[in-house]
Amino acid sequence: MIPKKMLVFHVKDAKTGFVEILFQRVSNKIIHFIVQTTIAFFNLIGQFLVFYSCPFFDYSDMSLTWTLNFAFFDHSDMSH
Repeated sequence: MIPKKMLVFHVKDAKTGFVEILFQRVSNKIIHFIVQTTIAFFNLIGQFLVFYSCPFFDYSDMSLTWTLNFAFFDHSDMSH
């Protein structure tokens, strides 16, 4: 049995909506992957700086993951 609200949509509108949802989900996954890769990369750089930097600089209290998550990424749109 087809839900009644599905009958409201025209075929064209349904196709367009499906493509938009699909595109949004794919782009969200790509963005999420890029952000996660960037975070991992910056964490690696951070660890490199911790071990090889001048002792005058203290990177140990810097949470690069939290900073990147807070500054560049909004997790509210990743619920789907």
